Amino acid sequence: MGSSAGSASAVAANLAAAILGGETSGSIAGPASVMGVVGLKTTAGLVSRRGTVPVVLSIDSIGPIARTVRDAAVVLNAIAAPDPSDPQSDAGIRSQLPDYAAQLRPNGLRGVHLGVVREASLGAEATPLFDKALDDLRALGAVLVDAELPAEFSGKTFEDTFETWFFGELNDSLATYFASRRPNPTIHSVDDILAANRRLANPDRPLERMGQQLLQMAAAARRRPDSARRNATATIMELSNTKGLEPMLAKYAVEGFVSSVGPTSALNGPPPELPNIIWLASLSGGAPLISVPMGQVNRLPIGLVFISKRWSDASLLQWAYAYERRTHHRAAPPELPPAPSK
Repeated sequence: MGSSAGSASAVAANLAAAILGGETSGSIAGPASVMGVVGLKTTAGLVSRRGTVPVVLSIDSIGPIARTVRDAAVVLNAIAAPDPSDPQSDAGIRSQLPDYAAQLRPNGLRGVHLGVVREASLGAEATPLFDKALDDLRALGAVLVDAELPAEFSGKTFEDTFETWFFGELNDSLATYFASRRPNPTIHSVDDILAANRRLANPDRPLERMGQQLLQMAAAARRRPDSARRNATATIMELSNTKGLEPMLAKYAVEGFVSSVGPTSALNGPPPELPNIIWLASLSGGAPLISVPMGQVNRLPIGLVFISKRWSDASLLQWAYAYERRTHHRAAPPELPPAPSK
């Protein structure tokens, strides 16, 4: 699926009311935030991943990027459904899914207890915007509690472990995808893709200059022993179970957390530079997260982010809707001048 920057750009430019994106860690929330639109990373399995190539099947999700929270809710009504072919699908989906759009209320934050996570990546210029957003949440009736994420939820803290687990699942997903496309596929693995690219590449342009680094890393991960992958998976699962989202919610006695994703965090390089709250959502079994416009810093949009436990997508939409209705931070693109007459 890849990061959904193009999708978010199209929505921000009013070329579409909504577009679907895919997220492992930040690929919906990051682009939506810096483009000034709404991005909903759904609970992994709420929307079927059939026909896609999930990077990490156990946590990847499909969700809408839209101009407004209501648009995102309407899209989710259309795409949320159980799918027996998706291994994450049946575990938590009830026989009757809610009408996400019909549940939206301007008072959706009244009495909601939220933990406030201040990310170091936010930057000094964006901090006043975040403080103003917290004032707006209080005015809407939310009860806010200062919170800190465990130090382990950082892309840099366990980079090697995450890489082994991450690319191990990607290799499995690619093999499954290729096998499902045609009866006798000629390409079965990352190694096959790289070999084909080498055959087709210009001799003067090595693979490193063709955006192939991630595929090369995935190929290297395939050659690691099975024990390394099992150990990496066990480490991630233990982290989720003991210090992940649900233990954090219980620790602070809150229903969710609120933080921010902005230009200083989402545009500064690879996923490890993303705010740690995004890692918390991803590595807690693919929990949902929503970003809604919070204003601009140096004419660059910045997003307010809500996160809660798995299958709480309806609550996130309600919180984001209430905040959006009060603040109206989304800036529509300027009208283009008329085309010159021929």
